[in-house]
Amino acid sequence: MKKYDYSIEMSRDLISIDTSTFKSITLSSDELAKRMSRNPSYEIFIKYINDVPSGFISTMHVCTPHYEAHWIDLMAVSPDYQNNGVATEMIGYVKNYMNEYHPSSEFISALVRSSNVSSLRALENQGFKTDGQGSFELVFLG
Repeated sequence: MKKYDYSIEMSRDLISIDTSTFKSITLSSDELAKRMSRNPSYEIFIKYINDVPSGFISTMHVCTPHYEAHWIDLMAVSPDYQNNGVATEMIGYVKNYMNEYHPSSEFISALVRSSNVSSLRALENQGFKTDGQGSFELVFLG
C-alpha cells in the first residue's frame, strides 16, 4: 500500500483503477493531482500487486461539535484482483494507519449500499458492524 502523493504517476494509477470500476473520474492526471492537493483531510491509499495498481481506498477526516472521525469514502478493486482479499487488506491497512497517525479519531465508518455484499463482507472481516437499517439514499445538491 502506498499513500497517494499527488504525483502525476499516482494520479494515473487512480484513474486506471477508476476506469475499470466506477468510471467516474473525468479529470486528467494533472487536474486530479491539483484538485486532490487542495484537500489534505482527504487521504487515498493505493494497493499495488507486482507494481500494478490493483485497488484504492480513500478516507475523509470529519470534525464536528459532536465527534472527530474518519469516513471511508471510496473503495475500489480492479476486476482482475477482486475476490482475492484485496479490499479486506486495504481496510485493515487503513485501520492501522488511523490508529497510528490519527489517534484522536473516535471511530471509522463507511456508507455502503446493503446490496454491495462484497464491500460489506470486506468491512465485516475487519470488524465493522452494520446498523441493520437497510439501504441508503444519497442526497446531494448540484
